[in-house]
Order: sequence, then C-alpha cells, then structure tokens
Amino acid sequence: MLLITPVPQAWVAFTAPVALLGPLVVAFGEAPVQGLTSVVSHMVGGRALFGMRAVDRERLRFARDLHDLCGCSLTAVALQ
Repeated sequence: MLLITPVPQAWVAFTAPVALLGPLVVAFGEAPVQGLTSVVSHMVGGRALFGMRAVDRERLRFARDLHDLCGCSLTAVALQ
C-alpha cells in the first residue's frame, strides 16, 4: 500500500491494518507481547520501505535533471 497509493492515503491504508494486527494476534492465542512486537515490526518495516521510496524518487528526479543538462550540452557541442 505504501508503494502504490499517494502519500496521505497510503499512511491511512497502512496504519489501519497494522493497528488491527495486535488484537488479531492476541485473538489467535498468542501473548500480548507478541501482538505488540508484530505491530512495532510492521510499523518499522513500513517506515523503512517508505523511506526507500522517497530516496528512489529523488534519485529519479536527479537523473532526469542530469540527463536534460548533459543532453543540452552534448547537443551544443555536436552542433559546434
């Protein structure tokens, strides 16, 4: 959900199932600590994934800018 939906909606769509994960784990007979551990690990993993998404978008933006700059310069050199 964090990768394919826009940012504000992604966090709502991600947080709601993760918040329900703790009670669901406890309902299946696990210890409450296990439910809390599951919620925390999913939240940390989600934040890391979202961070990688932001880095990837910034790298793509930088690559496009660099391509445009180098393409213009190389075209000018070729025409001279």
